[in-house]
Amino acid sequence: MKTAVEKLEGNKVLLKVEVSVEKFDEAIHGAYKEVGNKVKIPGFRKGKIPQEIIKTRVGENVVVEEALDRNLINYYAEAVNHADIQPIDKPDFNVIQSEAGKPLLFEVKVDVRPEVKLGEYKNLDIKIDPIEVSDEEVDKEVENLRDKFSKLEISPDDTKLKEGDFALIDFKGHLNDEPFEGGSASDYLLEIGSKNFVPGFEDQLIGASKGEERQISITFPEDYDAAELAGKETKFDVQVKEIKYKVLPEINDDFAKEVGGFDALEELRKDIKEKIKDMKTKNAEHELHGKILEAVYNGSEVEIPEIMITKHSNDVINNFANSLSAQGMNMEAYLNQINKDFKAFVDDVNKNSERDIKVKTILEAIGRAEGFIPTEDEINEEINFYASKNKQNFEDLKNFIITHGDLPILKSDIIVNKTLHWLIENEKEKLGWKTESENIEEPDTSEGLDMSAIFEGIDQIKGKEEEE
Repeated sequence: MKTAVEKLEGNKVLLKVEVSVEKFDEAIHGAYKEVGNKVKIPGFRKGKIPQEIIKTRVGENVVVEEALDRNLINYYAEAVNHADIQPIDKPDFNVIQSEAGKPLLFEVKVDVRPEVKLGEYKNLDIKIDPIEVSDEEVDKEVENLRDKFSKLEISPDDTKLKEGDFALIDFKGHLNDEPFEGGSASDYLLEIGSKNFVPGFEDQLIGASKGEERQISITFPEDYDAAELAGKETKFDVQVKEIKYKVLPEINDDFAKEVGGFDALEELRKDIKEKIKDMKTKNAEHELHGKILEAVYNGSEVEIPEIMITKHSNDVINNFANSLSAQGMNMEAYLNQINKDFKAFVDDVNKNSERDIKVKTILEAIGRAEGFIPTEDEINEEINFYASKNKQNFEDLKNFIITHGDLPILKSDIIVNKTLHWLIENEKEKLGWKTESENIEEPDTSEGLDMSAIFEGIDQIKGKEEEE
């Protein structure tokens, strides 16, 4: 197959395609068989009609039309792969030559992904705070561990509740002198000052003794989750059954052994410091990732066609609706829960879609400018990843991607990921960080290959083959 691409106005291109004589004649031969299975000609059985008879009685033009109907879209998909373009809308075909014994010539006008006017991307001048761990941070984590391994001891009977104490209580709440759901409990252990209860509840228990009963009044916040209680004044009858206080372990080598199996306290502190540093490193890498995407987004120019935004948004909304359905919820119930109408929800999705597509389009343009063209091994590795993840046959998946013109999209995904990795490594080197980062979150490529649709298509093809 021969292809040539001519740029037209805007994002439109003219794809010129030449299919070899041998390949088109093979398609015509198959069309003769198909037509022979459909028509009725006296003196001949279906499927046994000679080509010359079909040509004379039915007409070669009918056979050629059959060949085009059966094969033109596949030729187009192959041409898209061959020319390495990414159509974003329906193609407009113009068949120039379609005769037996001659190459098939046709042209296709189609909108493709927009061109990018790249800005600076090699020297982004990104600033990230140095990754340091202070002794104070380690001390704080040690204290957290100390609190986690603390024990509660029963206070003397004459103890008065104060902040930091624990009260074992029974309580019953009333709204307009009637009990309400969730307003009562027995043997509830409440830390005074924890602010786990409605504001004012814990404060009104301070000074109480073991065995004391108190009635307290509480006004629930206006934004309280339970609408029937929001902004309402309620009363609680509370009995303090027991008061406890927290006993913290001493910070020594025995403590280090108990909480982590370390022989010495310094080993525990060293381990804590390393874990804090690891956490800060991951946070810094994600911050770097975000700043890189923001820099390339703001530094380059590209107009994203509305059809790309709409298609991506529709995919996002449909996938989200399916996810809600799997959880036993529908879109209407979800929107009511977040107090948003469908139009506002779609507007938010469209804004995110435009940004996602723009970032990916710019990253791909950078990758192509740097010559990050996927190798055959990289393409096969990507296909094998999807095949293994979704328990599909590698060859079936690869054949489907190629025959449906999805190879350029797969290549795009590979280029985008290689480009992002390259940009991250460049900036890490400038920051003096260790390079070859792992577990870096990749950009959203959900407007790339729709793998669920591909797998569904493969299953449909297999079903038809089994029927035949």
